[in-house]
Amino acid sequence: MKQLVIIPGGFHPFHKGHKSLYDAAKKSFPQADIYIAATADTSTRPFPFDLKKKLAQLGGIPSERFIEVKSPFQPREITQHYDPENTTLIYVRSEKDRDTSPQPDQTKKNGEPSYLQSIHGRKKSELQPLSSHGYMAYLPTITFGSDMSSSTEIRNSWPEYNEQQKSQLIQNLYPATTKSDQLEKKVIQLFDQVLSSEQLSEKWSKKYKDSINCSNPKGFSQRAHCQGKKKKQNEDANGSVIEALKPVLENAVNELKNGNKENITEFLNQWEQISEIVDKAKQIANSSSDSSGYISEESNDPEIVKEVFDKPGEIDRTRDEESWVRYDGFIEGDQITIEFKEIREGDWKIEFLVGGRMDTRGDKGGQEMKIFATVIKAIREFVADRKPTMIAFTAAKEEFGAETGRARLYDRMVTRFASSAGYLSQVRDDDDRKIFVLRRIDSIDRPEN
Repeated sequence: MKQLVIIPGGFHPFHKGHKSLYDAAKKSFPQADIYIAATADTSTRPFPFDLKKKLAQLGGIPSERFIEVKSPFQPREITQHYDPENTTLIYVRSEKDRDTSPQPDQTKKNGEPSYLQSIHGRKKSELQPLSSHGYMAYLPTITFGSDMSSSTEIRNSWPEYNEQQKSQLIQNLYPATTKSDQLEKKVIQLFDQVLSSEQLSEKWSKKYKDSINCSNPKGFSQRAHCQGKKKKQNEDANGSVIEALKPVLENAVNELKNGNKENITEFLNQWEQISEIVDKAKQIANSSSDSSGYISEESNDPEIVKEVFDKPGEIDRTRDEESWVRYDGFIEGDQITIEFKEIREGDWKIEFLVGGRMDTRGDKGGQEMKIFATVIKAIREFVADRKPTMIAFTAAKEEFGAETGRARLYDRMVTRFASSAGYLSQVRDDDDRKIFVLRRIDSIDRPEN
């Protein structure tokens, strides 16, 4: 059988240790096709895929061997090109990752061996095809730089390094930079840009955080920082009000114990006034869009539905390929990712994640409509650029066991968008979800009169 070797990981960033693992895999499995399977996820780590691929090439990996996958341990983007009945799948990891998940030789609940098995001690003739099992091999870990062995150590150390230390590390990670001062400086600049944007909280210096202009934040990380800062300020303000009222109430209670009702009566009158203000604020928030663009899912006011289109979150196009377009942004500190993938010529499907999850209910605190408005913004831009024949996406009728009116509101919003963009909308029920399909009007065949 043919052998397919996958080196899975995040590679934030790709480094000398990864190249050593690739070389060790070539030596251990000389007849195999060897690929590095890397994710494009930047929700928790900073290096975008395109930069990781460039660094891998700089480190000596052929471009065609560094592949973007959605899931490193389910690399369908690679395995789909191989015969599942005549290919042995082998995952190669560093020895230092032996205790990390997923681990081979586990047992399923029904008592059967898990899909992933250790290759150690098995003869080549005993290996089964990838349709039945995959195998794990652990190869030696090397150290580099100042006794480093992982990407995490690079990311943690970089902000503390001076220019000389950065230069030495880059030359060690990517020997090709020793031949070009300009190349070395470019790589250092890229690391500075990416790894400084990772310092969102305590890792950011106070000077840097104070320098961020939250009226005009630059990039995803600064926007996330400003969203968190605003949230904290609101929480602090609420806490300040409570702390200010607490001693007043305590004093009024003490006076009441001494027979003086005047202070407690005055406090209760003031509290009633505060409650009225809070109740009015809640009514406004529940009946219309607030300054952030949130609206109630159940709203029947057409002006409110219209308003949601005018206040989406901020997004940037971060990927622009022939059959794959991606937008990224932040909504109240949560990263939103919107992907358009071509399933056949002219036909595209849309997927969007918030905080790395498909759902947008439950813990999103009223952000559902702003999230969808942001998706619509991306659709508008995408349609203007690519003019797709068909777009399809879904919305759940129920989430977390509770019925949601969001699918009904989406129906109205999609209809409004479609008519203004030259598309016809169709909605189909599919068990617990609705499928929305937009077809470009001028692409629909019509019978001749």
